[in-house]
Amino acid sequence: MPHRRVRTRQVLLFVLAIGLPCLVLVALSLRMLAQERELAEKRLADERRRMAADVRQDLLTRLERLRLQAAGTVHADPIVLVADAQGDRLLLPWDAQSTGGAALDDPTFSAAAREGEREELVSRRFEAAGAAYRRALGRAHHPAQTAFAQLLLARALARGGHQRAADKLYRTILAAPLAVADEHGIPFALYAARRLLDRPAVADETDAAVLELVRAALACASCHDPERAFTDGRRLAVGVFGRAGRRNVPAIINRAWGRSFFWDGRVTTLEEQVLTPIEDPDEMDLAVSQAARRVDLTVDQLSRALASYVRSILSGNSRYDRFAAGERTALSPEEQAGLQIFSGKGNCTACHVGPTLTDERLHNTGVAWTDRRLLDPGGGNGTFKTPTLREVTRTAPYMHDGSLATLEEVVDYYDRGGNANPFLDPELRPLRLTPGEKNALVAFLRTLNGDVSEGPSQ
Repeated sequence: MPHRRVRTRQVLLFVLAIGLPCLVLVALSLRMLAQERELAEKRLADERRRMAADVRQDLLTRLERLRLQAAGTVHADPIVLVADAQGDRLLLPWDAQSTGGAALDDPTFSAAAREGEREELVSRRFEAAGAAYRRALGRAHHPAQTAFAQLLLARALARGGHQRAADKLYRTILAAPLAVADEHGIPFALYAARRLLDRPAVADETDAAVLELVRAALACASCHDPERAFTDGRRLAVGVFGRAGRRNVPAIINRAWGRSFFWDGRVTTLEEQVLTPIEDPDEMDLAVSQAARRVDLTVDQLSRALASYVRSILSGNSRYDRFAAGERTALSPEEQAGLQIFSGKGNCTACHVGPTLTDERLHNTGVAWTDRRLLDPGGGNGTFKTPTLREVTRTAPYMHDGSLATLEEVVDYYDRGGNANPFLDPELRPLRLTPGEKNALVAFLRTLNGDVSEGPSQ
């Protein structure tokens, strides 16, 4: 028996010697896992806050851009967000002349809304203001009136201490279609989104809706501005949430005759091209199926509709076109000299050829190379598609990376023969143009602006 007790004690001691460290290790492991989970949750929360801040800044930028665009073209009293001691407030567009403003300026609706404004902004009687806004809401017979009255009521509720009720109304407005907008086309949902983003307590509940809204508010025209020959004037494209793209926005004019698309020529049909930016994380970051549902079309119908519209964007009847058609006075003597350089000593027609002034092929002009180091492979070894020169004075900055700001810089770049690299096109060589020849060439390039049309012919 003594031997058995000794053996039992030895076994117990052995188990304790082995088991106790294991238990300690398990406890430490569980603690480390808990700490890691806590850190992961903190990182996720920080990321959500950062994303909310990015979204909010994107919304603010979009609102300000739309407001500034509107201020110079519509009446002097647009709907704007104006800073005051209580934060941003919405001004009523009583003398608006456009369709949206006229709807909001309906007498029976506006009388109640004006009364609410006086109670809220002058007397600071938020309960009375809320009652007036509810009367305006009851008299609303247009979606813009409803959203506007809800926005005013939500503001009064928040200022009166009823924040949860205000947040509920803001979420209701957030779900309104983008077409429900003020007289400048700014969706009321954008105003509601901004208010919700100012409320960290409800951010988690609204993140998905706000993200969807910002994606929806970003349109093809956000980058392809008709006033800039369907470019955007930036060096590099800027997509949803301010994400920077890798390349300059190309002009989408006369693409009906295109044989390859994007700077690297990676697709061969417009039907494929028009869908790619929708799904690109740095552009619209939206599933094509969602985009199609938003406009009540199938994906195939969306593709064909967008491609058909792009094919309708045409540029022609430039002074160069009229000169080529026999109008000999359409170009000045200097511009005619520039045309001679374009076709001869400058060798521009090696790539910029035909009615669209592009051969639709990929070339290595050295722009993607610096100190013999490749920065962007493009379609392979730094090759990029020849862009059209139509409307060229409206599409700066130039090259796939927007690295050249002016036509003069472009001419200087080609005059020195581009950037040396192992794959440089054989057509690239120093031109040794005189200052006068450079000026003449730039003068000719400026004659390539013409009449731009889009959409169905009248």
